[in-house]
Amino acid sequence: ERLAQARAVRRRRREVSTARRARGAWERLARRATRRARTLGWSWEWTLFEVCGSKSYAAPEVLAERGYDGFLSDVWSCGVCLFGMLAGFFPLDGATADDWRFSRACQETAQGNSLTHAIFGFYQRPCMLSEPAVVLIDGMMTIPARTRMSVRDVLSSVWLGGDGSRSTPPPAA
Repeated sequence: ERLAQARAVRRRRREVSTARRARGAWERLARRATRRARTLGWSWEWTLFEVCGSKSYAAPEVLAERGYDGFLSDVWSCGVCLFGMLAGFFPLDGATADDWRFSRACQETAQGNSLTHAIFGFYQRPCMLSEPAVVLIDGMMTIPARTRMSVRDVLSSVWLGGDGSRSTPPPAA
């Protein structure tokens, strides 16, 4: 029992440490992106079509090659990274129908289940992440991009020390 308690304390410390580092990185990224966009006179409303990066990190809409919002696809990619850092393994090989995990994750989330809990369930593992971490990862890796968390939503998440308010509606359960 003491060993289990010690492991739980270590997991929580690792999670808190990761949250602190992630919040600072997200804030720097948001400031840099805003400054660069203003300098170049860009609008926030544009559609990208270039497929780039590793398919393990790419959002479903990027791999579908039908155009995507770069900021929302970056939130997905950061959600994959956060899942990997906290869980110790990557959630998907790629967000396409070719990956059995993604196909099953789509089914689970369509039924209103947590993506994070579903992925842990694929491997018969208990989810050892805190509820705020699960809510954040689920929001960052929401499959329909229109209901995915924005960068502002991520920064205001409870896990990163915010109040948990969202400017985008959470996915319907």
